[in-house]
Amino acid sequence: MSKNTIICNTTPPYVVVASATGSGASSTIISFIGLTTSNIQLIAVATSGGGAANVTDSKSNLYSGLTPAGTIPVKIIYALQPIVGTTMSFTITNTNVGAAVFIVQGPNPPIPAFDKQNNNGNIGTPSPTASTGNITPAFNGDFILAAACTVTGTTGKGATLSGWTRVESPFRLGIAQGVVCYYRSEGYGNSQQYAATIGVTFSAGSGVVNYLGASIAAWSN
Repeated sequence: MSKNTIICNTTPPYVVVASATGSGASSTIISFIGLTTSNIQLIAVATSGGGAANVTDSKSNLYSGLTPAGTIPVKIIYALQPIVGTTMSFTITNTNVGAAVFIVQGPNPPIPAFDKQNNNGNIGTPSPTASTGNITPAFNGDFILAAACTVTGTTGKGATLSGWTRVESPFRLGIAQGVVCYYRSEGYGNSQQYAATIGVTFSAGSGVVNYLGASIAAWSN
């Protein structure tokens, strides 16, 4: 009798090697030290200035923006195969900016590509919950980022989601506005082992948080 052995890859194809957040009245500068590589750079931005925030970095990488969600836009912006440096800064400009930057590393050789997006852009008024809608990632191992704009409430009190890592920008002082994000590599570190329909519902958890717009997107290798 012969035996077949199946070896499962438990290493996520994409990992976040660094992340940081910031906020400001008209812009925020987010800096990193010690970066050596990056296959995807992702910025989730919430603003009240209308339209999309402008993103530049100290290595002059080119960024693509996904469709904004909500009347106060929350937008996901990304660069593939960017140039990085050991000291690197990101400048995000618009009115009342809350932003989170993610430095994502993929497998070798990395060939990252944008997969798909969904968003809820018609909340209209602040709500204690916001759903991104669903996407079906094309591949197991897609990197998933969900983001929502927070407009009122208590910072740090949003609900945690099993299998996801949560990152939140500081509230813009006096405005109580920011961005909340969840991320993970699909099919790794959670019970879902194959690409399937997925979405995120942002909720207040133990605190008081209101949302206005939510978006989810995936990148494959």
